Amino acid sequence: MPVYARNYAADVRRVVSARFDQWLVRMAECGLPLTADDARLVSLKDKHRGRRAFIIGTGPSLRIADLERLRGEITFASNRIYVCFSETGWRPTYYATSYLDIHDRYYDDIDRIAGSVKFLPKVARKVCPRVRGAIYLRRVHKPFYPELPAFSNNALRGVCWGATITYELIQLAVYMGIREMYLLGVDFDYGLPGEAREKGGQPYIVEGDSGHFHPDYARPGERSFYPSLHKHAKAYEAAKAAVESVGGRIYNATRGGRLEVFERVDFDALTTSGESL
Repeated sequence: MPVYARNYAADVRRVVSARFDQWLVRMAECGLPLTADDARLVSLKDKHRGRRAFIIGTGPSLRIADLERLRGEITFASNRIYVCFSETGWRPTYYATSYLDIHDRYYDDIDRIAGSVKFLPKVARKVCPRVRGAIYLRRVHKPFYPELPAFSNNALRGVCWGATITYELIQLAVYMGIREMYLLGVDFDYGLPGEAREKGGQPYIVEGDSGHFHPDYARPGERSFYPSLHKHAKAYEAAKAAVESVGGRIYNATRGGRLEVFERVDFDALTTSGESL
């Protein structure tokens, strides 16, 4: 088959697949989900309206003791948060990763996570078996910098890329009806040298401290990627505007760090007389 014919056939398949997926979304929005993933997403719509939630990052300020105090709270966490599970009985209510590099390299670890609803990108189904307990999300991946990224209030239609998984967790929280959110361990600072701030998205080999909360998060010799902090900043601006537009607020309960987009609050003051939550 000539190259142009193969390309045309591929284009037709993409268009048909996209139209079919749009039809699936419309059916789900009408209360008739036709896939298991859509059915589970429909069940989560506004599930936690009136509740608060904690969005957990993996920055160096995060403490295991903090996680212990979050038992019983609605929590969202991501990526390799599970490296601390042997040290705490806390488990996130919701877990997510949108990075295929993490999904592929640590598939077995993610598959073993128990007690959490897991969100993974639909594209991951093409490269690995289905993760137990996972909901596979549509994902809208559009370049945005220096503009603000799009924000989705409807997880059925997908979550929008913002260069940081925290942005996607916030979108999921909004879909579930949460309007009071607290960021914890979102340092906006990986302890990397100044020049690294200009290398967002580029790979590097970890040497010494990985800039995360746990020594096993990324060990020396492993491949990682420089964070796109300039894009993260735009995503946080977009999240603040989107959440406030629906009557919500995002607060920064992180211990220190460099994120100043959101009003800061004292994590310890969120408890009553220092007791666990």
